[in-house]
Amino acid sequence: MTGKNMLPVSFLIATVVLAVFFYYKDKNNGSFAALEIKGKILKVELADNPLKQARGLSGRLNLPPDQGMFFIFDSPGYHPFWMKDMRFPIDVLWIGTGYRVVDISPKIEPGSYPKSFRPKLPAQFVLEVPAGWTEENSITIGESVKLVDNH
Repeated sequence: MTGKNMLPVSFLIATVVLAVFFYYKDKNNGSFAALEIKGKILKVELADNPLKQARGLSGRLNLPPDQGMFFIFDSPGYHPFWMKDMRFPIDVLWIGTGYRVVDISPKIEPGSYPKSFRPKLPAQFVLEVPAGWTEENSITIGESVKLVDNH
């Protein structure tokens, strides 16, 4: 191939490399959404597959006050949560299929591991937020949770 013919091939290779880079960068950084609860907006990382759900917030140093992790399960259930490899306390909110909070476990400490926490009613979604967030924002059972446009 001559230098002139190499240009389209080089461009194609560069495009594929960049596409693969951004695909894996996106996959590793996770997907995000914004949730609204009682007028408060939270940026949440989505735990929408078994690998992300198993890892959760384990190993992280903290969780900013306006952020959380939102677990999405295929069906409602009594999904258990524990504090394996956690470094900071959290509040856990269980959310039913109607996008209403059905149970809250506040201020769960890392030292509680291996104890598991479960909701009193079936939940299809779970929201983890910094410890004390639910109390500071007067979040109670029955609160509505909405997905909001985060652009």
